[in-house]
Amino acid sequence: MKMSVKSRPKESQSGLSLCMWNIHGMINNTRNYNKLDDSEFKMLVEGHDIIGLVETQISPDQPLALDQYYTYRMERTKSKNGRHFGGIAVFIKKHLRKDGIKIVAQTPDYIWLKLCRSFFGRVKDIYLCIVYIPPSNSEYLAKNSTDIINKVQHDMVEYSKLGQTAMMGDLNARTGTELDFVINDDDNLPVDINYIIDGA
Repeated sequence: MKMSVKSRPKESQSGLSLCMWNIHGMINNTRNYNKLDDSEFKMLVEGHDIIGLVETQISPDQPLALDQYYTYRMERTKSKNGRHFGGIAVFIKKHLRKDGIKIVAQTPDYIWLKLCRSFFGRVKDIYLCIVYIPPSNSEYLAKNSTDIINKVQHDMVEYSKLGQTAMMGDLNARTGTELDFVINDDDNLPVDINYIIDGA
């Protein structure tokens, strides 16, 4: 997704490039393989300003870093069978982290970022949620007393009072026979320059 922003002098951003990927596990111990060491994987994600990876499936003591990026991560506790499921990693370009992007809330299931309006030359702050919702038949959901979707919706309502909101991630949604797109959408939120809204 490409977000257009107003031009600013010197260190301004003319656009913000976001990348989101469910990677189904960062590390394969059997093959001694780490996706962050894979040149093809790195070629696909590096260069984006914000990279969201979900289902990292690693323990907190395993390193997780990309050159030129600040790393923020949340892992779930180990499951009964000794494995790590879920997990979120957010990589933010270092030149954006200090003044442009702040972490405002986090759980093992989602991370909220604030994209500061003064840095990006916007009228309002943008609150971006990077989220992973486990499948409905997940044991994690069964024993979790918090309804993750309701919590994210509640946060979205609260943050929409402070600025604009956006979300990216894997919701494990199944549309069945329903439409898998928004009818009568508009350009109130930043969208890719190639995205065609219904009203266009």
